[in-house]
Amino acid sequence: MTYASNNTPEGYITSSGTRSIAAGAITGLAITGDAHLTVLSPEALTPVESLNAPPRLTNIPPRNRLFVGREREIEQLNLEVNSQYAPRITVIHGLGGIGKSTLVANWAVDVTHKPAWWIAADSQTSIRAGLAEFACALQPSIANSLPQQALTERAISWLSSHENWLLVLDNVTDPSDINLITSRVKHGLIVVTSRRTTGWHHVDSDIALEALSTSEAKDLFAAIVNPKSKQSDVAITKLCAELGELPLAVEQAGAFCAESGISADEYLELLATHPAATYRNGPEGTHADRTVARVWNITLDRLADDPVSTLLLHVLCWYAPNSIPRSLVDKVSDAPALTKARGRLAAHSMISIDPESQSINLHRLVQAVGRTPDPMDQYRSKNLIASARSIALRHLKLALSGDLLEPGNWPSWRAIIPHVSHLADYSSPSEDCEVLCSVLSSAGMFLVNQGQFGEARRLLERSITGFSRLFGSVDVRTLQARITLGAALISLDGPAKTLPYVNRVLKDAEKYLGNDHEATLSSRNNVAYAYMWTGQPKRAIPLLKETIASRERTGDEGLEILVCRLNLARAYRDLKDFDTSLTITTSILDEAITTIGEDHPFIISIESALGGIYHETREHRKALDIQKKCLRDSEKLLGKSHPETLAAQNNLAASYSMIGNERRGLKLTEKTLKDRERVLGYLHPDTILTRNNFAAALLQTGNRTVAKHLFIQNLAECKDVLGPNHPLTRATETVLSLLR
Repeated sequence: MTYASNNTPEGYITSSGTRSIAAGAITGLAITGDAHLTVLSPEALTPVESLNAPPRLTNIPPRNRLFVGREREIEQLNLEVNSQYAPRITVIHGLGGIGKSTLVANWAVDVTHKPAWWIAADSQTSIRAGLAEFACALQPSIANSLPQQALTERAISWLSSHENWLLVLDNVTDPSDINLITSRVKHGLIVVTSRRTTGWHHVDSDIALEALSTSEAKDLFAAIVNPKSKQSDVAITKLCAELGELPLAVEQAGAFCAESGISADEYLELLATHPAATYRNGPEGTHADRTVARVWNITLDRLADDPVSTLLLHVLCWYAPNSIPRSLVDKVSDAPALTKARGRLAAHSMISIDPESQSINLHRLVQAVGRTPDPMDQYRSKNLIASARSIALRHLKLALSGDLLEPGNWPSWRAIIPHVSHLADYSSPSEDCEVLCSVLSSAGMFLVNQGQFGEARRLLERSITGFSRLFGSVDVRTLQARITLGAALISLDGPAKTLPYVNRVLKDAEKYLGNDHEATLSSRNNVAYAYMWTGQPKRAIPLLKETIASRERTGDEGLEILVCRLNLARAYRDLKDFDTSLTITTSILDEAITTIGEDHPFIISIESALGGIYHETREHRKALDIQKKCLRDSEKLLGKSHPETLAAQNNLAASYSMIGNERRGLKLTEKTLKDRERVLGYLHPDTILTRNNFAAALLQTGNRTVAKHLFIQNLAECKDVLGPNHPLTRATETVLSLLR
């Protein structure tokens, strides 16, 4: 309360009370208390509709001299600029470090839209602050006249009432944060960069940014390092591939090499020996959050409230980067939590999900970092990474638990094998556990069944080393892997060189497992098969009969006994006992149709053997019809590159030659030779057989000189791979003696 008093000397007015005012007269505004008085300049009252932006107003970052590639994305952005529709909102989304901001900055420099304004938009607070700065740039005189809220509103109002401007919202983390702009603007062009891949249904277009091509990544690396350093092109290519062509990683590697004076080879060595430190260390002046080791932590921070997301990501890091089946992660957590985690990782560009197969993909460098423990990183503790690896292993073992001889299981097994190989490649052999060795053994057995002997050998040898270290060389698990390896080596190294190995394994199996153990029976069949391939069917027949008898004693009526009986029929055919061979083969065919069904791939093997017998008995037309059917069925069930399909193709080519259609036989034999060299290898026994057939077909069609040269070349290969006593070796020697 304020009281005025007249009891004062003449000419004076007094007042009393808190914050009272004494005045003879007040003609303006008098304020007491804590109020803030803002005096607006006349410019602040200018309507935004009539406010013109300063000429060439822009804060777009300068062009990056290291920018490479992205022609397709720039063309798409240019189409947005020239669109007749307004407003246009385009989102560039992708993994952190993929180059979203760099792309937009380099494109925006050349855009004629003005003003062109760049806002760091990682939160709504940042967006409002950026808009306020834009309002001040439009009218510098109002910078100190209005609060931020009013400046933000003024900026949005200006954008809503003007055309031909560009607004870049960089690094948006939540699509809803930009609604305060997009819900009101009528014209102009908005370009958004974000790690988020979802939530953009309200925008006009989106561009998913991928890694650079190999050539672009190499150009980027070369632009950074000193050209006088004489970097190896092969090493640069390998380094860029190791970094997954991720721009941030390539730039970090190039800058580090340039600063420290090391080569791409030396940087690769650092990655191999000290991965955590190499991912963490950039060149001098690099902010820690902009290194490969930390760039994705921003995203993981946003997912920190969901531990399943972090665990799922680390499990995925142990698989191959592409086409990861959902079955390999479906036990990470319960279905609702897993679905949520998968969706959140995809929404933040850490993974992508194929819309058709629902398989998962992620960048290989995300995997490399995620597999590398770093005590300085809360998301990469040694325990978390080890736990994720164990979970991945359990999923792989479960995925390979089905019957590998059942064709219905083959598609899923084929999808799993690359992930087995990848986990093994990035695990230390000295630390292989029983589960991993078991997975490698199962995968190797499947690959032998599929005719992929090279990769089978690699996985099986790793499995044998691990099992031997854990349980000894004659443990049943080790012996089973050794037996399977023997089957692969017959095809890879040739039966002549492999015979000592498979005989040694058979002796160990009989001694430590017994004569009737399943592994022993498989081993005995391997030895018999090797004898057959080296032209010794008489030595194979007793082994096969003994194996069949053992299986009959145990009541085995499955595929294994049918395979042994078919091998026995082939052995009799090699002895020229065609009647016995034909009787056994037709009996097997009838039994197999009843036992495993007429659509089973093994039926093709039986029918093909039947066709071979008809060739030997000179019933060529009957053989031709069978081989045509075998090739059709094999292509349908197994695919055009499967070894069984190539065998059917080889047999059909021989059938054409036998009936007098030499030209057609020559053409198909040449194709089969190329296919077998590509699929099986140059020195595979089947390839050598087809090469001999090709030489014979050339001779049959009058090309004596080329045929002789090919026979000479093939004779050396027959001796080396099949042995000097193999029928094909002797037959080749006979042909050459006649050609001399």
